[in-house]
Amino acid sequence: MSVSFDPDAFRPRTRRLVVAVRGPAGVGKSYFAASLADSDAGRLCLISTEGKIQHLPGYHQGKFEAFEVPADQLADFVEWAVTTGKAERGFGCFALDSFGNYFGARYADLVRRVREKSDDPAALPSGELTLVSKSV
Repeated sequence: MSVSFDPDAFRPRTRRLVVAVRGPAGVGKSYFAASLADSDAGRLCLISTEGKIQHLPGYHQGKFEAFEVPADQLADFVEWAVTTGKAERGFGCFALDSFGNYFGARYADLVRRVREKSDDPAALPSGELTLVSKSV
């Protein structure tokens, strides 16, 4: 019995690059993110919560757009960047520094909503629980 298999059917339908860089302070994660401005992935939108973008090469040269965003506004900013910002400013790639601050804020919001819904001040999300939230 012959089975037809087309490996090309598994290729992504859109061209995208997703990279997560993890490491201790001072090893160059932010410098690496800024280097995306030299790639052919499109205009770089560099989003930081750590207040150090001004030290990166290319910051004052127009190589990328950089934003310092407080952690409590990060989720809304990221949503703007990948929708309105992408359309209006031509962003082709995005770097988020720090990844932990983004997901920490998203998780804190999820915990808050779980506790409100359950009326239990110690409740935590479970695998069975589904809450609707903004998707980014």
